[in-house]
Amino acid sequence: MKRSHTKRDLVRMFKQRQLRAKRLLGQNFLIDHNILNYICKAGELSPSDIVLEIGAGTGLLTEHLARSGAEVVAVEIDRNLFDIAHQYVGQEPNVRILCCDIHGKRHRINPEVEAALEQAIAPERPLKVIGNLPYCISTDLVVSLIEMQWSVERMVLTVQEEFADRMLAAPGSRCYGLLTVLLGARADVERLKDLPPSVFWPVPRVGSSIVRVRPVPERLEQITDYTRFKHLAKVLFSQRRKTAASALKGMIRPRLSKQQIMSALCSAGMNERVRADRLSPAQTVALSNQLP
Repeated sequence: MKRSHTKRDLVRMFKQRQLRAKRLLGQNFLIDHNILNYICKAGELSPSDIVLEIGAGTGLLTEHLARSGAEVVAVEIDRNLFDIAHQYVGQEPNVRILCCDIHGKRHRINPEVEAALEQAIAPERPLKVIGNLPYCISTDLVVSLIEMQWSVERMVLTVQEEFADRMLAAPGSRCYGLLTVLLGARADVERLKDLPPSVFWPVPRVGSSIVRVRPVPERLEQITDYTRFKHLAKVLFSQRRKTAASALKGMIRPRLSKQQIMSALCSAGMNERVRADRLSPAQTVALSNQLP
């Protein structure tokens, strides 16, 4: 393995290649190797693991992931960064770097990424997701990851603090929303560490957090119809300040009568005046299971 790149190395390479970090793509590179090690430890990586790395950037985290012995499938959308990462760590036998968007059409994981994972995944090999997520795609991407066809054992993600707040929000709070419910219905989420802007280059304007997401298969099994549950959650948070009963009138699939709404709320053990944004993930699941 080559000497680990430092901030000085990155600044020099960007200057030589006449590159600038693209703010619109969320290109703030985590340059503190102690933090990179911490992320790998939080992932509890081993040679039997498959790791999907989102946003390989210049390859600094990719290098640390590779040292664990895990098989790494890293994704980077920017061709210039892909070239840097590939030159840095792409020749390692347990690393494959793809130059593409992690998302395909309709907010699904890109088929190219799925094909690479298909080649690596086996029943006895856990899939773990690790990455530094750009804020502009965080919500859709996290939902796509939790809904992947393969079972993800855990995700260790570096996100903006505000996004971490949304992932962990309590019912009724300002940050509580659709993302919180979809995650909470399927996984445990914990904030591991807050990061100051100084551990990134270029330095971002906001703080970041490392969060760990552990899917709980038993929770998914409790959802009778996941498509209906997700539709219900979207309806509730499109009218979050209204009562759940009022929001349910806007359901299209299925269209509900007042009697059906009252019956579903009663069967789920809820008061008809409870506000939509005060239902916990478990309560939202219970309500969706009672819908006709």
